[in-house]
Formats: sequence, structure tokens, C-alpha cells
Amino acid sequence: MRDLADRPPTAFFHGTGPVWEKGQLGRMDCLNLLLAILTERGFAVDWVPYADGIEDTARADPRHLHVVLDDRPLDAPNIVFCIPAYLRGFWYFDRMGTRNNSSLRHRAFHPEKMSARFAETFAATLRARFVEANFSKFEQELVPGFSPDPGAICLFAQEFRAPTLYPHYMSYPELIEAVIANRSGRRVHIKPHPRQPEEEVRHLMRYHDPDAGVVVTRHSIHGLLAQAGVAVSLSSAVLLEAQVHGVPGVVGGQVDFHHNIVTARSPGEVGKAIDAAVNGRFAYDKYLTFFFAQGLIQPRLARKATERMGEVLTGMGFERAG
Repeated sequence: MRDLADRPPTAFFHGTGPVWEKGQLGRMDCLNLLLAILTERGFAVDWVPYADGIEDTARADPRHLHVVLDDRPLDAPNIVFCIPAYLRGFWYFDRMGTRNNSSLRHRAFHPEKMSARFAETFAATLRARFVEANFSKFEQELVPGFSPDPGAICLFAQEFRAPTLYPHYMSYPELIEAVIANRSGRRVHIKPHPRQPEEEVRHLMRYHDPDAGVVVTRHSIHGLLAQAGVAVSLSSAVLLEAQVHGVPGVVGGQVDFHHNIVTARSPGEVGKAIDAAVNGRFAYDKYLTFFFAQGLIQPRLARKATERMGEVLTGMGFERAG
């Protein structure tokens, strides 16, 4: 990006994937709302393929806004992140980052200050939209003849390779082995990720031993959670879907939804974490409200979404182009 000083105040949209591509075609509802705000405030718009160095470019000319349509932490006062969140219909519009690196990770959750009635109503809408429809980010299969064991530990796997933008506190094999060692007579259901590499699926199948209480299955997330006693993952957003079901969770990595689940920071902590989750008391409806209704953008509620994004931009000093 050259000659920034010669450009009028511009909102640059940085990306490479489907969100960036569809946004240019007017097919992303949250981006359409954002573009309307920016146009009303007098900004030009440019769509730029993502490239390293955005922080330096942003700092070089603070008149310009940089909207990053990607999941990575960057730090400059004129950068904001905007991507779809874990559940369809919700978006991040965040100055710090998204998902594992979002500012929600640092916010305090105070359930005692929240309305129980509003939270119950909001959580009920999530259950209707996702649980009752058996809907998740990836297509879900109800495996014929498979009956999840009531009270089972449900472990949701992801790619084994350690993430580069946030930490896992152990590997997936370490997590799985720790869960099995601490199952205390409970059944363990292990679900591969829909995009799990085939060699990793073969590794997961090594743990499949129904006689020993361990079953590897592709059964639906919602089918498993309907019977689960506890859900476990290193960083999967399934642990948020578990809260829609009222199921406690154990996480073994950095996430921005850690407030209402139990974190295990080593394989040696997994057993105690499972016990703490199973025996704990969690404010599921209020947490879902805190995270999704208060922390994210809902484009279908266009007026509220526009107001919240506008407040963020104003707070960044972009009330008007100039």
C-alpha cells in the first residue's frame, strides 16, 4: 500500500478468504452495515488482499481506518477486527482481536448484575435456533443406532498441530490420555472434528475401545451434548454450544469464553478440572447473554448493531472522515 498521504481518509478492508470476497459483493450482512456507517461518515473504501505489515502501514497514517477480516492479533490504534463469531448470526467487531484473542477474554463476567428473565429468554432463542435444529458451524450427523451414554465425558477433538496465534496448554493426545485416566467409571465419547486430517482420525481410533468405556464417534455435537455430563476440548467453541445445553466444560487452551468453564493448564490438572466442572454451579443463560448478546454484534438487529459499531469507531476517533 503506497501513497497513503495522497489518499482521502479511507477504510481499508484487509482479507483473503470468503468473508473478504463475499463482502465485496455485498453478501455479508455485518459488513454491509459497517460500509453504510463508513459511507455516512465520509470515508472512501478500498479492499486490500491481506499482507503482513498492516500494523506499520496503519501507524504510518492515522487518518485511515484498517478493518481486518482475519483471525489474528494486531496492534495499532486505527485497526479493528470484523469476522463472523462461533455461532451463525453473530460477529466480532473488536479492537483487540477475534476468537481466542478477542477483548472478551479480558472482560469481567458479573452474573449477579444481570437480568435472569432477559437471560432466560435470550438463551431460549439460542436453543431453538441451534439445538432444536441440530445446527452447528459444520453439518452434523445423527449416527443411526448410536445412543450417547448419559453422563459421559464428551471430548471434542481438533487438529493436533499446535496453534500459532494462541497457546494450547497440552497436546490432544495428552488431553485424551488424561481424560481416559481420570474418567472414574464414566463413559468417554471422542468426536473427531469434521475437518480432522485422516491420519489424525486414525490416531483417534486407537483409543476406541467400547469394552474399556471409550468410544470414538462422529455423532452430532447436539446429540452428544444432550446426554453429556461434561464437555472437554483444548479450545473448541463446542464448549460454548455445551453451555447452550447446560453442560459444564473443561478447556485446555486460551479462549475468550473461559469465564464460565474450568481451565486445565497441564495434563495433571485434567482430573481435578473435570471434577470441578461436574460439581460446579454455572450461570449458563447469563453467560450466553454476556458473551453473545452483550459482547458480539447481531446484524439481524440492524439498529443496535449499527449503534454499537458506530460507538467503537467513534471511540477510535473515526466519528467523521478528516
